Amino acid sequence: MKISEVISLKPISVSPNLTVGDTARVMERCGCAFLPVVSGGKVYGAITDRDLAIGATGHGLAPEVVRVSAIMSHPPICISGESELEAAAKLMLEKNVRRLIVVDAGGQFLGVLSVIDLAGQLSDNDLSNTIHQFAMQNHPDPSHPQHNGPLPEIYIG
Repeated sequence: MKISEVISLKPISVSPNLTVGDTARVMERCGCAFLPVVSGGKVYGAITDRDLAIGATGHGLAPEVVRVSAIMSHPPICISGESELEAAAKLMLEKNVRRLIVVDAGGQFLGVLSVIDLAGQLSDNDLSNTIHQFAMQNHPDPSHPQHNGPLPEIYIG
């Protein structure tokens, strides 16, 4: 099955010139944690709620001043809408991502394919194997330090 047969026909994206604060409000309204950064149909990158939290807030940047282009992830990880779902699953595993930006043959933005979209199309065995591979990739290595400096005081409980 082709990716273009699975993706939403009403994709949401943001402009690279949108402020981080406005982007957070878009995410809140649409209930999403990932948005492609698009202008004139061209994909420039992607922004996640994690980018907002760590890239802006965590570094003390002003959300009403900083533009998405300053903290977005780039280059974007894209795939053709004409590609098969199996190719998308392989690319997600290779790049360790849960979403791919879908483009047409000319590189114009079409939509987003998520691992959830894939899950709805894969057989039970394929789904089980894919989830296992994602889990193993994203399981932190306990011998690898997770931060490079002192953490601020936190309260747990």
